[in-house]
Amino acid sequence: MTLVAMCNAIKHGTTTITSAFPFPHGTFRAGVASGMRLIMHPQTVSNVILGDGLDDDGYLALTEQVIQDYHNAEDGRIQVAVHPHTTYSCSERLLLGCMELAERYDVGFATHLLESAEDRRMSDAQFAAWGGIVGYLQARGILQERTLFFHCDQVNRAEAEIFAEAGVAISHNPQSNATYHGSVADVPALRAAGVTLGLGTDMPAGNLFDNIYTAYLVNAIIPPDQEKQFEPWVPIELATIGSARAQRLGDRIGTIEAGKRADIITVDLHRNTTLYPLNAGNLLYWIVTKCAGTLVEDTMVDGRFLLRGGEFTFLDEEAIMARSDEWMARFGSWYRARKAAGEPVTVRTYPDYESR
Repeated sequence: MTLVAMCNAIKHGTTTITSAFPFPHGTFRAGVASGMRLIMHPQTVSNVILGDGLDDDGYLALTEQVIQDYHNAEDGRIQVAVHPHTTYSCSERLLLGCMELAERYDVGFATHLLESAEDRRMSDAQFAAWGGIVGYLQARGILQERTLFFHCDQVNRAEAEIFAEAGVAISHNPQSNATYHGSVADVPALRAAGVTLGLGTDMPAGNLFDNIYTAYLVNAIIPPDQEKQFEPWVPIELATIGSARAQRLGDRIGTIEAGKRADIITVDLHRNTTLYPLNAGNLLYWIVTKCAGTLVEDTMVDGRFLLRGGEFTFLDEEAIMARSDEWMARFGSWYRARKAAGEPVTVRTYPDYESR
């Protein structure tokens, strides 16, 4: 399934993927096979028992093993960072244990934060003794240069300044957040505060060209008192050098310049009526507003073509999808049987937001 996601990303011109899922050994194998640049964030969680059956101690041990085994593998193409799922789904022991590992091995730290209005309400109530969730994270030493927060739809301007001062980065996921929660991050306010911002899909089936356009659209009206839309180069910057900096890779990728890794994509303009007529005057605006969903001609990582002339150079997409279809059939059968029997498909160890 990870390889399917990587095929989709490569075809839409993404050279670097972040995987924040369980089962990191399989993710690593997919990263080696695909040739993509990969940052592995092995998911850890306390309030549910996943298929790996691990508890807090097990997740911390697994994360440390993954860092030792895979960080900087494939000549640095594959990196590892720690990933407690969220503040409300992880015990404090797991949350702080992940940051301790990140500091000890000098790797990144990522978690989901303030994804919806309900998330804000419950998180602030849970951490009321610290003045809310951001006060708690600040008091516990979570706000650091190595920290990446996914979403942050509910972050206000004062909190944005706190994040900027601490060097925290944010992954802006406009399509996912607007679709599932009816909100998006206040990118103009975050940029004004100086927060490092990247652009993400938050789902394997998404693509960055669509999200570039969505970021441009939603931030024309968020916040409502904004005087004007930001320039069309801004969402392109978020998807390239902004995302590289958010992953602590700005010195290696994100721009085309001497000394950096050759991560490059090309878009065919000869038969692309969507982008016609393209010229120097409308280049950035057309790419941002008319390139949504575009399949690229070439995707190169580390100077190696993964896609050339719209065709995979070594990945067998049909075989990958066939294996995934087989897995999904087995999973679907298991899922329907569990539901029919009235058995839970998720085993909870304690309710969300319950202190432990």
